[in-house]
Amino acid sequence: MIYSPRLKKILEYCLERDEYVSVETLANLCKTSTRTIFRELKDIDYELKEYDLRLSSKQKAGLSVEGTKEQKDLLLKELKVQEIAYLDKEERRNMLIFELLHSEDLEKLIHYANMFQVSEATISNDLDIIDPWFQKRELTLIRKPGFGVRLEGNEADVRKAITSIVQQSLQQNEHIQSVNFLDSGSLLHQIFIDTGSQSILKLLDQDILTRILKVFETYQHELSLDRYASVGYIGLIIHLVIAIDRIAKHEEIQESSEVLEMVVHDPAYQQAEKMAHYLEIEFDIDIPEVETAFIALHIKGAKMTRPEDKEHANHLKHLIMEMLMSFDEEERAILLQDEELMKGLLTHMEPTITRLKNDLPIYNPLKETIQTMYHELYLQTKRACQLLEKEYDCIVSEDEIAFLTMHIGASIERGKQERRYQRNIACGVVCASGIGVSALLSARILKAVPHGIQLKTLSMEDITTHQYQDQELLISTFDLDIKDIEVLRVTPLLNEEDMMHLMERLKELWDQPAKHFIKPKGSLLYMLKDAGHCAVELLESMEIIEVQDQMSISDMIDKVASCFPWETQVKEALMKREEMGSVIMEDMGFMLLHAKVADLNHAYMKVLYPKGSSFQTYGNIQFVMVMLLPQNAIQIQQQLCSSINRAIIEQEAFYKALAQRNVETIKEQVQMIEETTIREWIPW
Repeated sequence: MIYSPRLKKILEYCLERDEYVSVETLANLCKTSTRTIFRELKDIDYELKEYDLRLSSKQKAGLSVEGTKEQKDLLLKELKVQEIAYLDKEERRNMLIFELLHSEDLEKLIHYANMFQVSEATISNDLDIIDPWFQKRELTLIRKPGFGVRLEGNEADVRKAITSIVQQSLQQNEHIQSVNFLDSGSLLHQIFIDTGSQSILKLLDQDILTRILKVFETYQHELSLDRYASVGYIGLIIHLVIAIDRIAKHEEIQESSEVLEMVVHDPAYQQAEKMAHYLEIEFDIDIPEVETAFIALHIKGAKMTRPEDKEHANHLKHLIMEMLMSFDEEERAILLQDEELMKGLLTHMEPTITRLKNDLPIYNPLKETIQTMYHELYLQTKRACQLLEKEYDCIVSEDEIAFLTMHIGASIERGKQERRYQRNIACGVVCASGIGVSALLSARILKAVPHGIQLKTLSMEDITTHQYQDQELLISTFDLDIKDIEVLRVTPLLNEEDMMHLMERLKELWDQPAKHFIKPKGSLLYMLKDAGHCAVELLESMEIIEVQDQMSISDMIDKVASCFPWETQVKEALMKREEMGSVIMEDMGFMLLHAKVADLNHAYMKVLYPKGSSFQTYGNIQFVMVMLLPQNAIQIQQQLCSSINRAIIEQEAFYKALAQRNVETIKEQVQMIEETTIREWIPW
């Protein structure tokens, strides 16, 4: 019998409970109406008769499937079988492993053949291929011709094997890097439900999973869950789903005084006890001490804390030094001088050693990428890990090696960058006026590349008058028709692809000798006079204007223009600039209005605020920074305006003053920004 997804969900829910279930509960479960539930169950008794079952209905109580436990289990198993889907033979074999690990009885080959819709011969061949996987994990695949197949092994090894196959599936999940793992809804759907072909994750008990996530969401702070990295947190979730599922089936781990003694006095055990307490209440089960000890081991293996034992820390540092000494000469010269690497490895190695000592699994979603892209470095790290294996009599997994390779690779890259940063690359950032998009783009670039680069904002007028001759590279958001200097075209928001192209070009320039430019001649005193005069004018022009919440950009431009004697020129200039695209920073809650205006006698700065908390038309926009420059603005005027716009992103104190609408503090911050800009601009 083929059942609809909704009918399967209804039957499974009823079969798993020895009590009546209200129709309203089923309707909520299926996110539909009670009328639809009754329609789905029409004629169901005819289908249930095949299994010697029937649907019982009681007024006010609800619905229940009546029959023996054996017949209920038989139907439930058939319903589960219908859910199995796979893409290729490798995925089918992984799912066969998962099914064998969960089955407690002998099952005939025809059972698995029907489950995966293949022949018995195919299943027999799959068993031959996966048998070494079980042997490697101390599990025995028992095959009795005519009777069936099942696994034998102790409970701890079964759980490790289940965790291993689940984590193997998890590594293929493309969302693992981006999901907000402390948001239970996002984690449930992006990692465990909406997993595409990674069906093993869907085979985890979804009820247990959902309830654990509910407990963790409720007691997030009490359990200090925000201390985990995403990998450790998701690994803990998987461990608990498997453990509770096995405890509910009376498959507890045998008592182990050795494990208990190892962690009973550790802070991780106290946290595990608290976690176990909340889970016992939720699932109405007793979690034995040994199970709590294994939870503590998992916490201890996932925590990112430095070892507090001084003697142990010194021993660990000595071991790390030995490992670094095993790298090839070129890498070794960089690694041994990197203090940041030593701190990182000391932090990382403590939980690593806990995992190795207790054979706790971990998964690395970037393992295959690291093995491919950094193959030689991975092999050197693998060689260094032989010292770990010898020290702790263990096998270091490929996932652990990949994590260590990431630390090593980051250190080598830092070392190479430090060599490159012996000089700064002069880059001009171009936009129409030189004060808007270029300022924000500069802030984004400096955040991503804090060393080895010196940025100068340029306007289109600067490009036309060749005021870029002292630059090695121009970065622009639009095409520039010039031939005497390289132009890198980027998007205004500087996406990952832009950043990759910029880094590639910077690396080439860092490896080249610096160009020598002739500095423009000019009187230092007159430059100081111009700079000071422009800075004071801009500061004194600063004004806060409160406007209606519902204002459109066009209305804002009208309001700004009305503040000037040159209303028409200001309005036309701002509208012309807006036609090129609005500068709205939604993530930070502000907008820029800027332009060069004919007839202006100096630069002006205004800040528009809504009467309420934000401009309703544009979401979370809290303020609008307005910058106006004379059409023939001198370079220092342009530089001052650009620095102020850039500081909104770069300087938290300035952004905070703007967000709080504090006029005096805003002016104090602007003055400091201007003074810094002048010091950097004047060729002392």
